[in-house]
Amino acid sequence: MLAATPLVRHFLDRTHGSGGDVAFRYKDLGIWQDVTWSVYRRCVERFALGLSALGVKRGDRVAIMADVRPEWLYADVAVQSLGALTVGVYPTAPPAELAHVLADSGSRAFIAGDQEAVDHLAEAGYGALEHVVVIDARGVEGYEDVCISSYADVENVGDAAANRDGTGWEQIASQAGPDDAVGVFYTVGSTGPPKGVVLSSRNLVLSWAASVTSARSSMRAERTVSHLPLAYVAERQLIVHDPILHGSIAHLPEDAETARQAIIEVRPTLAIGPPGEWAAAARQVAVGMERSGRLERAVYRLGMRARRRDVNRRWHGANPSPPSRLASWAAYWVVCRPVLDKFGYSRLDRVFAVGAPLPTEVAERWELWGVRLVEAYLLTEAAGIVALQRSPTSPPGAPLDVLAGIEARAAPDGELLLRGPNLFEAYRGPGRAVDEEGWFATGDEAELMADGCLRVRDRKGDVMEIGGHRVSANDVEVVLRSSPFIREAVACGDGRDQVSALVEVDVRATAEWARGRGITFSSYGGLVANASVQQLVGEEIVRLNTVLAERALPPVAAHRPFPHQLDPAAGDEVTATRTIKRHSITRKYMALIDDMYATAAAGPAGRAGGGRG
Repeated sequence: MLAATPLVRHFLDRTHGSGGDVAFRYKDLGIWQDVTWSVYRRCVERFALGLSALGVKRGDRVAIMADVRPEWLYADVAVQSLGALTVGVYPTAPPAELAHVLADSGSRAFIAGDQEAVDHLAEAGYGALEHVVVIDARGVEGYEDVCISSYADVENVGDAAANRDGTGWEQIASQAGPDDAVGVFYTVGSTGPPKGVVLSSRNLVLSWAASVTSARSSMRAERTVSHLPLAYVAERQLIVHDPILHGSIAHLPEDAETARQAIIEVRPTLAIGPPGEWAAAARQVAVGMERSGRLERAVYRLGMRARRRDVNRRWHGANPSPPSRLASWAAYWVVCRPVLDKFGYSRLDRVFAVGAPLPTEVAERWELWGVRLVEAYLLTEAAGIVALQRSPTSPPGAPLDVLAGIEARAAPDGELLLRGPNLFEAYRGPGRAVDEEGWFATGDEAELMADGCLRVRDRKGDVMEIGGHRVSANDVEVVLRSSPFIREAVACGDGRDQVSALVEVDVRATAEWARGRGITFSSYGGLVANASVQQLVGEEIVRLNTVLAERALPPVAAHRPFPHQLDPAAGDEVTATRTIKRHSITRKYMALIDDMYATAAAGPAGRAGGGRG
């Protein structure tokens, strides 16, 4: 059983049995570089022995704040091999959040990616830190109030220790047990300060094995591309743990800005991430089709009709007829495959959409193009995925299957309770953990079906009272985000008679639309202030209100664009994975929300400025 063996032991076994095989690839100066398992092991050993020489020992916490790069992987496994715990910090974390994570975790050492991370640390305060290790140490020579070492210096110390002690490191690493804590994973903090979730090797391996591993359609070595911070539990599982457990090959882009190009070059076979990126790509295709020629649009629509007939039959459990299969096959190669090639998704077997509700329209669009988006419910406290759409023929929007080994029930107030061996045991700081019987209260409202399937509604605190009725803010927002011109939406109106919304206009799609009509602008603010763009967004809201009505949801009576693009670095709008901080946003933009309702109450005269839906 995979979970009975600790992750670091799996790592050693992989390096012994597959030393010459490629472990991962990283891009440097535009060229992909191979790292074999033997080299991976040597880099881990050097850094682990160097950390040990600095005094890092079993039970210590070591924080890492860096973009995705090889040293992140080496450091993570090195820390685990010493019996210490890795504390991932999101690279976009503002100083206040960094200070909270360091204090809450009690980290003794801090690994910084570069000078920018050290600057953040200096502003946050060093707290109980005893050592700071900088991967790219250029520009940090002026810091004298903390013990700073370069990553290379720590490796050199490790080299000296290895030459002295021989195989001492592997003996230390072999002491690891499956129930040893290996990391403190912080929640994204969408409803308050991030909570530190302590996870063991067993937690992580069980979660991955029950979800992604069991859903594999073949035993081939997967190709993946890192495009999310490694502080996120799903990304760490995909990029660090899956190669160790199953031999997949991760690809690390040079930086976040080049991740899209890396995906096109690598053509991954497995991906996991928030629905927003798939919605954004779908919006891009929709706008591109609008700007294409008449013949191209006609061929596309004809192909989509053929694909829809075929896919609809499969969703309803019927076998497509031979003519239908042939038409669908032709449509795939003529219409869909070029779309997938454009984004680098033509080899994807399946995608796990986690972290937010998946709009049904987005899932349908990608399935028609030939990529299955598997909606999944993920919790940091459960080391990853808790429930997912397991059947390859279930239609988008279908309830989720709770994974084997996990028990689920609803509390009297509708809150989802979970129990299982992959669930954590405690938070680092104050906060609710599992009760005496092992049940964890998730904070999410959910509906449990008679067959054991699950449908998550919303966070308990995000269900609004609108005109005496309970309305899920998430349900409204999912519909609004299905527009090709709306990247993000925040539903408002708790305690009022009508729903309103703050919307973030999708810059790429809306800019394409605007340029096609000769509209010029120089910034996001200029784009959303344009009268034609305001009319476009207003018409989209009117169109989507019909969808809301079909789902028995109230219409959006008024809307306003955010004055700027939402930025994780702001700290109070969206998380590093772009989950909205709804209550924080509501407080921050209360004056705008009040004005929106006042304008709506004024009737048609208040429409100047694009505020009415």
